[in-house]
Amino acid sequence: MRRNINLLKNFLRDKEKKPYATISKEILELWLRDKSLPIHYITRQLYKEDCFDYKNFLSFSTSMKLTRSPKKENATVVGILSDKLLLNKMLEAQDKIKVPQLLSYNFRSVFYYNQNATIIHSPQHLIDYLTHIMKNEGLDSLFIKFSGGKQGKHCYLFNLNPLKIENIVNNFDFIRSNNFIIQKTIVQHEGINSIYKDSINTLRIDVSHLNGKITPLSALMRFGINGSNIDNVSSGGFFVPINIETGKFRAKGFSFLEYGGATYYEHPNTKFKFKDQEIPFFEEALEMAMEASNQLPDLLVGWDIAIGPSGPILVEGNHNYSIKMSEMSYGGYKKHPVFMEMFQELGIK
Repeated sequence: MRRNINLLKNFLRDKEKKPYATISKEILELWLRDKSLPIHYITRQLYKEDCFDYKNFLSFSTSMKLTRSPKKENATVVGILSDKLLLNKMLEAQDKIKVPQLLSYNFRSVFYYNQNATIIHSPQHLIDYLTHIMKNEGLDSLFIKFSGGKQGKHCYLFNLNPLKIENIVNNFDFIRSNNFIIQKTIVQHEGINSIYKDSINTLRIDVSHLNGKITPLSALMRFGINGSNIDNVSSGGFFVPINIETGKFRAKGFSFLEYGGATYYEHPNTKFKFKDQEIPFFEEALEMAMEASNQLPDLLVGWDIAIGPSGPILVEGNHNYSIKMSEMSYGGYKKHPVFMEMFQELGIK
């Protein structure tokens, strides 16, 4: 309910809207065409004055049919993608794919490090355990991630900063009651740090694996904002579309309408202007995403890839995810030849 209220408020406040007469006409046109209320017209911000190809976006009902299609997914691959420990273990053995170094993991109260099991019984015991790993590995920080997490939730950066320690203490019960992986913190490329250094800003590359053919569909990069350590758009960040042919940023980025619906021609904290700026190692990241889809052949996967000093690092893969960001970045998937073939294959009209 609150989300819908925020959507409406931010839509009404948006100064980049088309005239209301045009918006009404376009909504009616899509409603008659799709035989359903075009919710996507608002959520994908097709009402903005510079959006001309509003007919090229998938309706909400079509997107849901794709997401929920029983023919879409390979159950074994889905199991791997849904478990960050399994995914890390599988991909770390691949020569062509670099993943963050896995240092430790837990199954509820039992934590494993260097093949030794430790039962954690208190918040202080967990702090001591993490501090031992960090010092033993010669690191300044650790990244702790919920194995079954989505949208950047239940991810913790740990170091000896009192606020980071307090965050682990406050979330101790959840960590100890679930499964987490503990990784070496990714070192980000200086070129990406110059845009925003407080979070690891990841590429999202959509890749299809359809009838034996692997095709990259769209690309974007997500950014944290205002000191946030997380780049997820669903946590208040924003994303900038990338020209997949050139590996350069397009002119402007977007935040989701429920989080303000702002557009960004530059990062608000660093004033970095996006238009036509090259992403380091983009071609290598594209190849890595395609190789990952070759290793894990699901119909449609959104790969999250960080850019390190010497190349891309695959963070995770998403099998059952909203394609809203990707579709907004590409300019609508309705007429995309791969999606047209995909819908035919899945029997989606």
